[in-house]
Amino acid sequence: FVSTVSHELRTPLTIVQGYLRRTIKRSKGLTADERQGLQTAEEESIRMRMLLDDLLDLSRGDSGQLQLNQEVVDLGPLVEKVADLSQSNLTDRRLEVLNNIPIHENSEALADPGRLQQVLLDLIDNAAKYSAQGSLITLLLHPHTDGIAIDVKDEGIGIPDSDLAHIFKRFHRAKNSSGSSGSGLGLSVVALLMSAMGGEVRVQSKEGEGSCFSVILPKPPMTSSAKS
Repeated sequence: FVSTVSHELRTPLTIVQGYLRRTIKRSKGLTADERQGLQTAEEESIRMRMLLDDLLDLSRGDSGQLQLNQEVVDLGPLVEKVADLSQSNLTDRRLEVLNNIPIHENSEALADPGRLQQVLLDLIDNAAKYSAQGSLITLLLHPHTDGIAIDVKDEGIGIPDSDLAHIFKRFHRAKNSSGSSGSGLGLSVVALLMSAMGGEVRVQSKEGEGSCFSVILPKPPMTSSAKS
């Protein structure tokens, strides 16, 4: 039922979003209030579409129909691309990319590049939602004992200890998140996609001191030539 309804709603919502965008771009006689109202409507339509996408992913995961394209991905360029895509939505926050992969090692991992990009964008959006204007969000690529990791670190409100064990559960929202809108599905989708890619997501956080979400991916198996 969730899958069917989500599919049925996605198309008309995409059409509404498209008309709103064209109206904002092409209409010259709009007042400031009218333009602001249309932009708010567009932002809300985008938020609804993202919620539908989350519901579809969870439905596919429950039914065993979630399909990913696992391949060898160079994480260095992918992280830089994600940072570029995020900049337009982070006008009042700083974003820093750090690459701590040793120069003699590559930054390749097994992943679905499109889905991994989705995971990182969701984590950056989550970091921005719960951090103050002017604060720093850091993307850190580094080696990990279980493969290779990308950290998304913020200086936000953090997560209370009592919520840490439940933060990836569906519809769970931390007790200090009431000031921000959200469905409580985003992090559960992140966990689902990471599991489907053969990796995992972990979190370290302290209330009032920010959070660090670590996306951990397996490295590709060594070829015979590489081993020799």
